Amino acid sequence: AAAPVTAPGSVQGSAPAAAPAPAPAPAPAATAGGYVVQVGAVSDKARAEQYQQRLVQQFDVPGRVTQNGAVWRIQLGPFSSKADASALQQRLQSEAQLQSFITSAQ
Repeated sequence: AAAPVTAPGSVQGSAPAAAPAPAPAPAPAATAGGYVVQVGAVSDKARAEQYQQRLVQQFDVPGRVTQNGAVWRIQLGPFSSKADASALQQRLQSEAQLQSFITSAQ
């Protein structure tokens, strides 16, 4: 025989809950890889990957190539803080005269 199902609303009337609700777990300070530094976008995937690999070696940071429609974005990171991304952005400017911008990692 099936166990009886309690109808909604019939549970202990309006008696207050004895145990307080557990506190929600604290959210992590930042998701792993909250930010990336985008240094360019080109229409040729092979060129984008070569460029990204060169920057990864030169600056010793992780990098990736992501597709956005007809272009391939060259991004370095991800970084857990905007400060880390900003520090790399400064290095790109001073060491390689590269303009870049910080965007959130998808």
